[in-house]
Amino acid sequence: MIDCSPLLRCLRQLFAAVSDRVLLVARVDTPSGRYLQRADDLGYSVWHRSMLDIAAYNAATWLPKLDNFLRSAPTHLIFSSQQAASAVVLQAAELLSRSSLFAVGAATAQRLFPFRVAVPENGEGAEALLNTFQKRFGVALKEQRFVLLQASDVQSEMERQLRDLGVDVAVLHVYERNATTLTGEEGAMILRCRLADIGSASQLRTAIDVGLPTQCALMLPSMQAIALARASGFENCRLVESNELSRISALG
Repeated sequence: MIDCSPLLRCLRQLFAAVSDRVLLVARVDTPSGRYLQRADDLGYSVWHRSMLDIAAYNAATWLPKLDNFLRSAPTHLIFSSQQAASAVVLQAAELLSRSSLFAVGAATAQRLFPFRVAVPENGEGAEALLNTFQKRFGVALKEQRFVLLQASDVQSEMERQLRDLGVDVAVLHVYERNATTLTGEEGAMILRCRLADIGSASQLRTAIDVGLPTQCALMLPSMQAIALARASGFENCRLVESNELSRISALG
């Protein structure tokens, strides 16, 4: 079967370039087909453009720490994003083979092929993930350790949720995200944005710096991001949970 997704992405970009109803998805991970279909139903042309460039850390900065975690206690790895999975899978194959692996979603799990990876079976977030863990292993959580692999600049909602549930969790930074630079064409595109789905305060800060108009409505993941938006002159701001179902619902 021919993969038409690159052609479809190209056509969306071309349509966005001439549309006056542009939805900016300023997130690192690619929007799902379900998200894109809902946006299309509402008349938006989706422009997926992360405002952050990804740089994976050299394995020497995190691999020894991961090895120590795996040696010291029953440890399970949680991959918080597709980028975290990509940063680790090629550099730590031996360690991954002796740990249980969990991912926040199916797209992240696919990046860890050929390893067996569990994803939340019902719902999203830490509680759904832990329910899947207990169904699979049937052991007490207090005897286990989880290591959350993520970007260095992230204030992790997953980490907070796990700690609130009484879980022993450590955080390991395996990549960083840096502010991007737009091309001239992209600079013109951002001025036509009517709605922006922003993944983090860092994404928002860069979007503002490169010219996101204050008339644009914002879907934001945290009160920190909302405070930044308000201080920058944006009035139409909504707090939306980062999970996909909430974001699809917030589109309208």
